[in-house]
Amino acid sequence: MLIQARNLTIKKAAFLRQDWNSGLLGDIAVPTTALEVVFAEDDNNNEHTQYYFVSYPDQFRPTSDGMGLEATHSICGINKDCDFACFIAAVMAAGFRDNRISEDIPILEGL
Repeated sequence: MLIQARNLTIKKAAFLRQDWNSGLLGDIAVPTTALEVVFAEDDNNNEHTQYYFVSYPDQFRPTSDGMGLEATHSICGINKDCDFACFIAAVMAAGFRDNRISEDIPILEGL
């Protein structure tokens, strides 16, 4: 789903383990690590939840509080082409500059 140009505010941002079952793989759920972002429209409080793929759990997993990510083994970093990296690049291109994003994702709430 594409979000049309609207005034949106990030109401919630948290990392979680997401089980995708899009039908592409039949009835097999593919667990991943993802960023859940709940957007609220400023005009009428409608909400839209979007999930941004980060990695598979054997690379990164959410911290117990959902605020950050933990590497599950020595890996160089998050793939720059994953949905999460593209989302963060867009947030930063819009002017948000804070080096705490990887440790404290709720810092995006209210933007």
